[in-house]
Formats: sequence, C-alpha cells, structure tokens
Amino acid sequence: MPRRTIAFIDPGMRLAPFLCAASAELPATIQSAFYARRPKPRSILRNCGHAPAPERIGALRRRRGAAGSYWHAPDIDPDALMAGLRLPRHREAVATASPEYRAVERSVRDFLDHRAPDGLFCWNGSGLAAGIAAQIAGYHGIPVAYGENGYLPGTMQLDPMGVNAAASFGPAHTRLEQILALQWTDSERDTLRQLLDGYRRGERVAPRVPRPRELSASPLAYLVQALIDLRDREPRRRINRLVPHPPPALPERFVFFPLQVRQDSQLTVHSPVYGPRLDEAIADLVAALAEVAPDTGLVVKLHPADRHKTDYDPVIRRFPQVLWLDGGDVRRILPAAAAVVTVNSTVGLEALVFDRPVIVLGNAAYGFDGLVHRVAGRAEVGATLARALSRAPNAETTFKYLLFLYFKAFAHAHPGDYSTGSKQQFCARLLETLKLADTTD
Repeated sequence: MPRRTIAFIDPGMRLAPFLCAASAELPATIQSAFYARRPKPRSILRNCGHAPAPERIGALRRRRGAAGSYWHAPDIDPDALMAGLRLPRHREAVATASPEYRAVERSVRDFLDHRAPDGLFCWNGSGLAAGIAAQIAGYHGIPVAYGENGYLPGTMQLDPMGVNAAASFGPAHTRLEQILALQWTDSERDTLRQLLDGYRRGERVAPRVPRPRELSASPLAYLVQALIDLRDREPRRRINRLVPHPPPALPERFVFFPLQVRQDSQLTVHSPVYGPRLDEAIADLVAALAEVAPDTGLVVKLHPADRHKTDYDPVIRRFPQVLWLDGGDVRRILPAAAAVVTVNSTVGLEALVFDRPVIVLGNAAYGFDGLVHRVAGRAEVGATLARALSRAPNAETTFKYLLFLYFKAFAHAHPGDYSTGSKQQFCARLLETLKLADTTD
C-alpha cells in the first residue's frame, strides 16, 4: 500500500512537541511533513528527526519593502484569505502583495508541491502560512483538519470546516434539534456529571503525562527567537492603572463581561457586531442595564493575555459605575452572576456549566438559539439582556449539548497531555477528519 502524507502547517512552540510525539503514533502507512517558520518549533522538529520546510527562514521574516504588482494564482482568493486572518498586518500583507506575503506564499507553495500531501493539519487556521496552505489545499481538493483547544477539560477540536464558530458542530452547519435528539447512555451521563462537578469545585485537570524534557528547543533557538521577539515587540506602556488592586467585592446583583484578546481571531474574524471594539460593547451594556435592569451592576474582567496590550483606562473614566477585575478564577465569579455576556469566549461555555444565562455578541460555536441569547446588532442589546435576565436556562438542554461536545464534537486529547491515550485519540480523530482512516490497514 502506498504511503500517505499529512502536512502539518506552522505549529507553534506549544504545539510542535506534541505533534512530534503524536505523529509517532500514526500508522506506518502515514508519514508526516512539517512546515515551520519560527526558530523554536523548527529546533524541536529537528531534534525529533524531522526536516522542516522551508530550508532557510531568513527571507520570510521581511516586514518592510515596497509592494509590487503581483498576480494571485487562481487557487488563492485574496478576499477570502484576508477574511480569515487574525492579525491586521497579515491582512495588509495580502492586500498589498507585500514582500512578506509573497515570500511566505512562495515557500508554502514549494512545500506543498514537493511533499504532495494527502491531507493538511492547521492549528486554528488564522495564521498567514496556515491560511495560504488551506486555500491552496481547498482549491485542489486536499482535505484539511483544523485544530484548536476544546471548551471542556482534556479536549481538543479537530474539524474539517474550521474551529470555533466555523466548525462543523457550530450553528452554521448543525441544528440544536439534531443535537438534542441524540441518545446517551447512563455511563456517558455519569462521566460528564463527574467532569462538570469537578470543574465547578475548582479542580484542575493535570495532564496525565507532561511534556518529556527531550522535546525542547535548543538554547540557540531560544536566543534567536528572543531577538526576533525583541525586534517585533511594541514598547511596554503603563496602562490599565485604574483597575483596582486588590479586586473589590462583587455587587449583590451583576452581569459579568469577561474581555477577550483584541487581536485574537475570535474578535478579528468571528465578531461581526463589535469586532475588537470591546469599549463599544461596554458602552452598550451600561446603557442597556440602566434601561432594563437599573438594580444590576456590570462587572468587567481583563483578559490575562491582553492586560498589557489594550488600555481600558479611558473606558474606566467614562463609566465609573462599572466594577473592573484583573485576575482571579472565573469559577468564583460565574455562580454569582445574574447573566454572563461574551462575544464568543470559552467563558461563555463555562457559564453554561454553571447554569447561567449567556448573551453572545458574536459568532460562537455554542451560539444556538434555545441554548444562549444571541445579539445580531447593537440595537438588540437591551431587549436581549432583559430576556436573558428574566429566563433561566433549560438545564436538560444545556446538559445534552455538553454531552454532544464531550463525546461527539471533541477529541479526548490535549496538546499538554503526552499520554498514549491522548496521542492516539489525536491521531484517530486526525485520520478520520482527513478521511484517511480507511487507508491505514
């Protein structure tokens, strides 16, 4: 039987060692090929015996230079590519056919032409190299598996359509009625109840087997990556100085709005109402609460990965009635909230675990009518908030949806878990998603 090839596109530092370990569990009829642009993942891949493409990466780091006339090949749709990219500079690079874009596009195309993969794996799919590779693969009929962290402990998304709101298990491709009609065994129900009870108690799910020490980058790779990061890093500013420390006591009744990272694809790709302008969402929530629930406060929490990047001090001055938090476990906040508002954060799913009403401001994988309250436009915020505050969630609907996620939509694998079970679950779902499972006997 001829060997099949799976191409792994531009894995990050956290994912590269897991892919090295997991790919060793693939059948002998499947071989792995890696495209990686960053020094640390490339070092890890080499240490595992892989030769990542491109051979040299210096030319791919160019960020400046005049854009020239450039003809996009028919297997790349620039508008569709830009719509799925997370970073503004990458969208600009595609729009202007910049030297960076042309270098990456050429190197990705050379890699795919040389390795002729039978399937692709992309983490999230919103990076420049991953977006280009997925476009080319889609045009030529090569299946793609998109990966992302799962919403439940010890889980991972592996999906042929995309991740989060774009996934095949999301509202764009699945109806809630189909999910609710599924049948579950008593054993499955008990397993999920135990998992959710542990989560509500604040238990941490530690990896069954942590990353082996040998799956590390070389000191030189760390140094090179540090120099690149230093060059690209924006000057650190003193921001969010008005967020109180230590955190104040929570109001007796409040709506909870956990912020998200402004440059994350969840906002730049999957947030048609507000985009990354969370300050506008806060303004609308303040106005809506004053109208429909004046006895209810608003609690806003900074995202840990964004606290040094986005300055909310002007918003804090504008709305002194809002209580701000920086840090702390959301599991201490969610049970006390009258409702939870999110664009499409994982916290929205966590709020469902605590049986809280959830208002969704963007496109979310869990954004089903009947499960959460969706906002399609800014004018709907007040009415949607009033409806959510007056209607308790249906516990059985929520539980059946969580059963679907845990046992159907997600793989029982995680990039931080190097146990044999985690690696084998990843490989099995990957082969199934790429329709290669029947070629490995």
